[in-house]
Amino acid sequence: MNKDWYLDIPTLETEHYRLRGMTEADAPLLFAFMSDKDTMKYITPNPVQTTEELKESIESSIQNFYMQKELPWVIVHKQNEEIIGMFRFHKLNLWHQKTEMGVVIRKEYQRTGVMTEILTMMLSFGFTTLGLNRIVGDIFAENKGSQKLLTTFGFHQDGVLRQTDFDGVNFHDTVVYSMLKEEFERKQTIHLLKEALEHSWSLQSSSKWTVDNPACGQCGVTSLVVHDYLGGDIAKTRVDGHWHFFNILNGSRHDFTGSQFAVLPHYDDVPSSREEAYLDTNESQYTYLKQAVKEYIDKRN
Repeated sequence: MNKDWYLDIPTLETEHYRLRGMTEADAPLLFAFMSDKDTMKYITPNPVQTTEELKESIESSIQNFYMQKELPWVIVHKQNEEIIGMFRFHKLNLWHQKTEMGVVIRKEYQRTGVMTEILTMMLSFGFTTLGLNRIVGDIFAENKGSQKLLTTFGFHQDGVLRQTDFDGVNFHDTVVYSMLKEEFERKQTIHLLKEALEHSWSLQSSSKWTVDNPACGQCGVTSLVVHDYLGGDIAKTRVDGHWHFFNILNGSRHDFTGSQFAVLPHYDDVPSSREEAYLDTNESQYTYLKQAVKEYIDKRN
């Protein structure tokens, strides 16, 4: 774990957004949207009523930071320097190496890809800098957008807490999602391998390669290289009378050459083998692609 983070809340940046430590001076701008019932409907049915109330909440978060129980940020849009939301790791427990995420995004910036852009960075900070093992999203069951986001990022749905929150009138279920450090690292490995493959495909790995469709003809040799790196199983399905090969990792299908299709095929998930996949390529193509991928990954690491 990096020991410097608890001296000051670190500033983190993506292409379009900057996350900096929250201060009491941010209260008026945060109040503009954190007092809005519609914006806060999946966070709390009773949002803050005054700026002073919000200042007290911010002060509490900052005190929790100094006790290593929370990290609160505001999200700033780099283009106009406006505060467009807040993100925090709360319920932080360094002994158990876990935390929970809390997020509020201004209404006009919701569904514009803000969280899609910043979430990978925040997960990396949590797992790498803080040395956490588990990061949680506990979401109102009605919040389908956030559930879709976490599912897309590979979070595991742990279960539903029935009627766990009360808004003064109704009880609400929440859905608990989590990601473990090992799952995040595997996801990052898969992403890097995909990037390396796309960079390495050429006529040397398949005679069907073209600039417009670099994945064409690469399925057999690619499934072998993926199997070398990640293990799992090789599977196949019929496409236009020919076998198309792909990989099964931890029970999930990963077709690294699926980009060659305008529309993804129907997958029969027929069990296959290295021997069958090798019939779709040759030693020269396999050796080239394996070496090219290794060189790309070594440079990135």
